[in-house]
Amino acid sequence: MVAHYVDEHKRLGRSKPTDRQIGIVAQTIGEKLDGGARPEHVREAIEKLVEKGNAPSHLASFVSEVEAQRVESARPCVPFVPPGGQTKATPKQQAEAAAGFKKLAEGIGKPMP
Repeated sequence: MVAHYVDEHKRLGRSKPTDRQIGIVAQTIGEKLDGGARPEHVREAIEKLVEKGNAPSHLASFVSEVEAQRVESARPCVPFVPPGGQTKATPKQQAEAAAGFKKLAEGIGKPMP
């Protein structure tokens, strides 16, 4: 993983990172992997970090960002079906909703009691 960090600098034509920067990245990689982060997420975070030119101390944030994106994209889209299986509002429900929205709209901008 540390070699990937150095290789990303080379690939993008950037100067070789200092020993201190490499040490910070190595420590963060170890902490994240020990904490349960997936290697592919860490690798992607390294690529984003170097691409954006951020300091190595930001790697942990990039890993968290990548993990959050992967969780979001992994969530299945399940349509909401209310109890009873009814999927369309009845005319009565539509009228009640419209009345509720109208009442809300009339109250917007007015001071609260």
